[in-house]
Amino acid sequence: MALSGSRSNACLRGLAVLMLGSALAAASAQSDGVTIGNGFTPDQEVQLGRESAAVVRRLLPLLRNPGIDGFVKGIGRRLADGIPADVRRSTFRYSFDVLNVANLFSYALPGGFIFVSRGMIETAPTEGALAGLLAHQLSHIALRHGAIQRTRGETFEPGDLTGQTLGGIMVQADDEPVFLGSTFRVSAYFLKYDIAFEREANLLGAEMMARAGYDPRDTVAMFTAIARTSADRGDQAWIESHPDSDNRVGDAAPKATSSPTGQFESIRARLRVMAPAPRAEEAARAQARRFAVGPVGSLGVVVPSGESRPVFVGNVLQMNVPANWRRLSGKSAVVFAPADALVASQGGLTAFTHGVQVGIALSPTGDLEGDATALLQHFGRTHPQFQWRPAYQRLSLGGRRAAITAANNLSAVTRQSEYVSVSVAHLRDGRLLYVIGIAPQIEAGTYRGAFNQIRQSITFLD
Repeated sequence: MALSGSRSNACLRGLAVLMLGSALAAASAQSDGVTIGNGFTPDQEVQLGRESAAVVRRLLPLLRNPGIDGFVKGIGRRLADGIPADVRRSTFRYSFDVLNVANLFSYALPGGFIFVSRGMIETAPTEGALAGLLAHQLSHIALRHGAIQRTRGETFEPGDLTGQTLGGIMVQADDEPVFLGSTFRVSAYFLKYDIAFEREANLLGAEMMARAGYDPRDTVAMFTAIARTSADRGDQAWIESHPDSDNRVGDAAPKATSSPTGQFESIRARLRVMAPAPRAEEAARAQARRFAVGPVGSLGVVVPSGESRPVFVGNVLQMNVPANWRRLSGKSAVVFAPADALVASQGGLTAFTHGVQVGIALSPTGDLEGDATALLQHFGRTHPQFQWRPAYQRLSLGGRRAAITAANNLSAVTRQSEYVSVSVAHLRDGRLLYVIGIAPQIEAGTYRGAFNQIRQSITFLD
């Protein structure tokens, strides 16, 4: 349903009630550079979103109800059609999926992937309120906020050869879904935005709602309902991840009224007769049991999957890793490893016994083999049982000259001998890229193939 000019203007005039930021504040925020600094192309953003979306679908169940799915997708398409031309990306393909979980959350992933929980739909007081939530999430994607925050959060900094590796690497598990207490997180760069981004999403979301035939003030009713339900349940995760929410939820919030499709009550009736949705923690545990099936190696770790998935490593390279490996990010390195190969330690950090570490360091010698020798000598100083011979095989990584060698080490975790594969190449700015594969010696035959496939898949982006 198209809005008449007077109706549209009336809706947009109501923004003062809805938004803290106002157009002036948003213009100021943009001038401060909150919408610049994106190190990813639109195509790369789609890939980033696809990676995270695959993880969400793997760990949480979809509702899979045609009527409810169609209703949510219809609202989403109506809103997406109203994305202004100046922020519309032809490569983005917006999708809208309902997760069959009771928690209050919604995910807006780069490139157009949106997830909303069943709990959110049940909390929405009207169709317009639900549209307000979807419009806000669409706005984050259209404004590319997630990719900007990812650029800020995972840009490798030059550093000395001081990283710990070889079965003892310590990295923060912040880049793949993990459970921390009762909170489910996926790709933190895409979940919590600073206030400037929230204000931008408020304004763009209101414009999209008006274009789609909804009253922008309905967003207030949605956030009011979320705040009330969150308080009743003690589930503050979504509210806490949206720092501007208090400024959208005022005591004088107008009553939401718009419902262009007229289907909302029938949708609510369908939800009421369904079995209650599980909590995300319960659902994810059940999903994990489904996907954990597979052959295991001698130490009980699931072997590398025959299927692979593409991943980005900062803005430096893209490569393929086994589909059943998780990603963990540190300050200047990324680890890809099977979940069973990760060992918890104090402070919420993790060690790994099988997998690959990709990192960047300053070039200490300017010569490729000299740099590799310096790297290996460092390992020898920090790992007394580390053994290697200064013999290198020359090969190509992503079309660039590279060197590879193998070593042995005594794992501090398993207390068994482990096979270590070390590959190095130079980036265009002269820094050293290293790719280290680690596996128990008794499983080296299985993991050599995975390490080779990873190296062969590397494409440089620098």
